[in-house]
Amino acid sequence: MVSTVSALQCCFSKDKACMDVSSCVLLYNLGSALDDQQVYMSSNGGNSFFNLPMAPKATEFIIGVFNMPTVSSIVAMLADNQRKFSFRHISGNRSVQTDNHPMRDPLSSIHVIQPAGMRGHLIIWSPHMLLYSPNHGIVIVPVYIMGEENATLPPPKVTILQVATDDNGAMAVLTSDGVLYYGRAGLEATTVRKAHILIGCPPGKHTRVLKDITTCTKGTFTQEQLQDNFSYVIPKAVYDPQHLFRPGSASSDLHISYSITDYFCPLLVYHDTPWIPSLELWNGNEFVEQVSADFVMFEVNGMYNYQYLQSVEDAKCVSQPQNWTSLLSQQQYQPNPNTAWTRNNYKSCKDSDGPPLTDPEAQYQVLNMGTRNRVLFPNYNGMYVFRVIVVDPSYSYCMLTTTFSVYVYGAFPPHPLPSCVALGIFLAIFVVLLLIGFFLSKRNYKK
Repeated sequence: MVSTVSALQCCFSKDKACMDVSSCVLLYNLGSALDDQQVYMSSNGGNSFFNLPMAPKATEFIIGVFNMPTVSSIVAMLADNQRKFSFRHISGNRSVQTDNHPMRDPLSSIHVIQPAGMRGHLIIWSPHMLLYSPNHGIVIVPVYIMGEENATLPPPKVTILQVATDDNGAMAVLTSDGVLYYGRAGLEATTVRKAHILIGCPPGKHTRVLKDITTCTKGTFTQEQLQDNFSYVIPKAVYDPQHLFRPGSASSDLHISYSITDYFCPLLVYHDTPWIPSLELWNGNEFVEQVSADFVMFEVNGMYNYQYLQSVEDAKCVSQPQNWTSLLSQQQYQPNPNTAWTRNNYKSCKDSDGPPLTDPEAQYQVLNMGTRNRVLFPNYNGMYVFRVIVVDPSYSYCMLTTTFSVYVYGAFPPHPLPSCVALGIFLAIFVVLLLIGFFLSKRNYKK
């Protein structure tokens, strides 16, 4: 299996040497153990491939594989179990390894840029690291900030959001504190200047939930009914006034007045169908795209009688994920689900640097339209009002949230008597009928 394609477009002329370079294509599986997979190489633009011998020396993981025509080598960037990386130059049957350098972020967060051209430059970056090599990975140097003595990127308590280059050696670096650094890569230690820019959310950008099937379109409720002082009751057994998901915490049923102005017609969802809201990104009145980022949601009135399809193990987490209960309990004052879990504090469970995996059977409470996780409703008919929060910080600078209503239907009405009581009554009636039948038959026999 391969996940990554690497190719170097050195120029656009018809020169044979240039065409040979541009025809080299490399395929590999990013992040995989070197001894578990093959690296494939094509010298004819991808028409055919052959295995490229990599000669693994120990447990090594692939960060990147690059064609370096100026030294007639294929250069692989590899990581070891000690969180260090190095470069291996492969030419024919020979390979040369460079010195090791420490990684400051998980392997999955490391990016390598090979600027266009044939100069052998490499830029290695991750949220907490920015390094530059002018000579195919043999020498690795930090990137310094011009005008600040011995200051390197990124500054303390600041992370790198993005790095971009052009084919003339220019480089731009955007950091989490809203600063844009720009400069030019060279043979000496690279320096960059900084320019403050405004990073914010466009005022019209927001999220909506697609309402394709609602109670109004299916006739469950009409708009007139919902407008006419419509209200509903949440049983005390299914909500927590403090949103802490505690059974038995409510002392009385909750009466809710429905706002059709805020929620319009509720989505209609069958109780026995795994469900996820279809989240959309809009800019003003213009649809942008389906939201592909991680998001979470909670019921605004504290209802907790729903679950999630996937467990932590099912979601293939490598660290223990966050959840509503722990995040709400960490808040200093009154628990507030609107601020407990947002893009500002979200930690992906796919990050190996997160807390150790201690409860793989716990429910995984993060949703994404591109994954299998869904919401499961119980045998319950009733109204829910959910608030969605997009928590993936890399998706948008905006705090993307929306609130919508759902009406769950199709559940059998609950039995008025507990099952044990109903069973006892049934057995008692059955025994009485048997006794009556016995005595009647005995009486008829005597006659």
